[in-house]
Amino acid sequence: KHQAAAQRWLCGREYISDLDKALDRANAAFAKGRTQRVREELRRFSKQLSDKRRDRSDSSREFARDQDCDERPRVTDDAYYMLTANADYILSKLPKNGGGDRDEKEHQQRDPNGKAGKD
Repeated sequence: KHQAAAQRWLCGREYISDLDKALDRANAAFAKGRTQRVREELRRFSKQLSDKRRDRSDSSREFARDQDCDERPRVTDDAYYMLTANADYILSKLPKNGGGDRDEKEHQQRDPNGKAGKD
């Protein structure tokens, strides 16, 4: 993602920060063994990309201008395909049926007040 931003394939400071946050949440969930949460965050990341993907009908000359790149969110086709392919690859490597997913176990241990139960 950082390479795509450096190439100006991704634009918009706040937008790029939001993408970083989604990836950070996915990474933290992965570290905790929460594969369902990893899936949710990677899907959110891909949706964020598709929501801002550049419309092919925009003029290429306007698209080449990048003086507003820091402010106006956008995603080029190159960034979209590279980053969604990477997210899809990671999703394909996650265990299919929870495979030790702690999310479900924690959910089952919650008491009626919504607090996690003790092991």
